[in-house]
Amino acid sequence: AFSIKNYFKVLQFSPGIEEYALMQAFESILINHQDKGAIIFDMPPTALTLRFFSLPHLTLTWINELTKLREKIYKKQEILSNIKFGKRNIETDSILVKLKEMKENYIRLNDLFGSEKTEINLVTKPDELSQSESIRIYEKLRDLGKSLHTLILNGCKHEASVDFYKKSIPANQYIMLPESTMPLIGPENLMSYLDSAGQEIEQV
Repeated sequence: AFSIKNYFKVLQFSPGIEEYALMQAFESILINHQDKGAIIFDMPPTALTLRFFSLPHLTLTWINELTKLREKIYKKQEILSNIKFGKRNIETDSILVKLKEMKENYIRLNDLFGSEKTEINLVTKPDELSQSESIRIYEKLRDLGKSLHTLILNGCKHEASVDFYKKSIPANQYIMLPESTMPLIGPENLMSYLDSAGQEIEQV
């Protein structure tokens, strides 16, 4: 009755469970720390992180397809049962109401990702592999309509590396961090590094 085989195409828009869990954690942190002036998410430059930035848009596509499917099922159920619902029309269906709530939530998250409040900063190194990976990340973000706010060159000593990144990866600003002579593990070591290298850390 429902021609289920015609609806399997909807599955291609389904977000993966890892991305969904990541988004739930992200939203939870935002809700529970609204008193903070800034929240920093330290994320690895992996495919999962890149997919994370596309998730609100992807989920909205998924919800729209589910809504269409639910509306068709609801209408066919009504025809099969031949019941007159009166004022209980399709807009009062509990599943459709839940889908509407989810849609509104992900629209807010999608708007947040595209707002000036959200900055994407890329930390990279001057070696050839890091340069290649950084370009790949920039291109993926560009395809998602995202731009880099700051590109941080970690352990960089040469202006040539800075010039390479400026030509290859557009960003609002570039910051060069000198290589540390000690392991930067723990707040104390980090603060000591910042104190000693303060003069060398520069925006280029």
